[in-house]
Amino acid sequence: WGAGAAFDEDMERDLILALVTRAVASIPDSLSSAEQELPLLEMMMARGGPGKGPREEPPPPEKPYIVRIQDRAELERIYREMVFQNPHALPTMTLEEHAEMEM
Repeated sequence: WGAGAAFDEDMERDLILALVTRAVASIPDSLSSAEQELPLLEMMMARGGPGKGPREEPPPPEKPYIVRIQDRAELERIYREMVFQNPHALPTMTLEEHAEMEM
């Protein structure tokens, strides 16, 4: 702070006063944040502290989809059925039918 000739006591005093003034000016923002956070902290403590909130049980794991193939013909039939499967849902009405409903 005052270790060199370029920084005298008056400059050091002005710097410290400016830092204190800046810290005091930021108090209202910090205070309003603390007031908003206080009800949340009280609710957390009423539940038993951090990490003690109500836990939802994870859904049970689904059973794997197993296909039992008896012979090669059945495998080829399954592959033929899979080839022409649509990757998305097909529309259930035409654009003309939808336009008539909208009017």
